[in-house]
Amino acid sequence: MPIPAGGPVDPSRMHALAIHDLLRAAVPVEVDVYNGRVDKADADLTWPYLVVWSQPGTRDMDSLAGYTGGGVRTVTQVTAAGTTVDEVLAWLDRAAGALHGVCPIIAGRDCGLIGQLPGTQPPQPRPDPRVKTAAGNSILFSFALFGLFSTPAA
Repeated sequence: MPIPAGGPVDPSRMHALAIHDLLRAAVPVEVDVYNGRVDKADADLTWPYLVVWSQPGTRDMDSLAGYTGGGVRTVTQVTAAGTTVDEVLAWLDRAAGALHGVCPIIAGRDCGLIGQLPGTQPPQPRPDPRVKTAAGNSILFSFALFGLFSTPAA
């Protein structure tokens, strides 16, 4: 999905928004997908949900001139939260299926393919001691990491 005019101009934020939008389009509407933070009160949360956490981009220095001319590489964490280990792992698999090998469309940028970072395995889902279901059960979470490289459009 292209980022609309008037959206972010910083490549790191553009990458995060593109990944968020790809996930939002790929998962059922009843599964919330947050970008950067969960903006609901604990009492209003539904499970499972996904959160896109972005980091600042890095600039490679791999051309003969010493600079890639505006190329930016980001690593984005997708966190899944759910009520069971199976639910968390299933949603991480679904997120990877929606993102891995996809070339997002970002206005003003030429993008490479999104890839789950080689050698990264989501850690075993673990309980979040701060969040409980209405019945008092623990919520579990884990994450997967995805890389994306883009350059200014030619």
